[in-house]
Amino acid sequence: MNLLSWLQLAALPTGHTAKRWDVKRWRYRLFATAGKLITCARKTWLLIPKHAPEAGTTTTILAAISELKQRRRKLPLLA
Repeated sequence: MNLLSWLQLAALPTGHTAKRWDVKRWRYRLFATAGKLITCARKTWLLIPKHAPEAGTTTTILAAISELKQRRRKLPLLA
């Protein structure tokens, strides 16, 4: 539940329809989407079929998470 709340607040753009989804809808639409993990050159890729029902939402969330990780790496360490 906390992970879903964080995704809705931090990773989704304002006004996205997935911000109003409940736990069951998240589970049936995103978490049940079949994907394939591929490792190449020490990088891991998640391949999601373009015809998947919520492929756009999944790629939006993954892009937002990677952007948050990049911003976190740029922050100075507090002593």
